[in-house]
Parts: sequence; C-alpha cells; structure tokens
Amino acid sequence: MAMLWCAILLTAASLRVSTGATVDLQDIRLANGNATAGRVEVLIDRMWGTVCDDSWADEDAGVVCRSLGLTGGVALSKAAYGKGQGPIHMDDVHCTGDENSLGKCWTNIGSDNCLHSEDAAVICQTA
Repeated sequence: MAMLWCAILLTAASLRVSTGATVDLQDIRLANGNATAGRVEVLIDRMWGTVCDDSWADEDAGVVCRSLGLTGGVALSKAAYGKGQGPIHMDDVHCTGDENSLGKCWTNIGSDNCLHSEDAAVICQTA
C-alpha cells in the first residue's frame, strides 16, 4: 500500500511540473541589444533571469514585444544576443499570441533542461 501511495505522489508531482503554469512576472526587458531587440529577461521574485528557447516561437516573441509597447516580433534562439546569467526562469513557453504578458503564457516553471546557450531572444517590430 505504501508503494502505491509513493507511485501516486510521484505521478502527481510529475504532472504538476509537466502541465505548466502561468507566472507572476514582475517585469520584462531586452538585454544585450537595443530597445527593440535582445535577449529576453524576466523579473520573478525580485531576480532577473532568462527564458529558454525550447518551443520558443513567433507567437511568444509577439507577446514579449507587445508587452513592451511594440508590435509583433520574431523569435530568435541559441543565445542570439549572448548568454545570460543567473537563473533560467521559464522553459517551454507556449503563447497563443493573445496574451498581454509572457507571464500569462503556459510555461514550465521550476524545471528546465536548458543552458544559457539556449537563451531566447526577440526582434520586435515598430509601428
């Protein structure tokens, strides 16, 4: 019986990580570029960190750009604007494109398989 409960708890823990969540994102910025392009960095729990490029797509980039007051965006991967430092806060981000914040998109939090050589970046379009 104890083994069964352990298996159930492990399965529930795995599902919680793999199903993702939204994030309480305090701020977002573009680093190592300029006002319209750069490595995506997010502020969570008063600590700046990066976003992994796993599943990173133009829909995700568009949400980042709109949250910065710009229009659509193009997703870049493989640390196109250099490797960040600190934690990798978000992994496997999936936006529909309608969100007003990257924090409202589905993402894996607390579990990533990334290195900073996989930091996500964007090039935003201006009006």
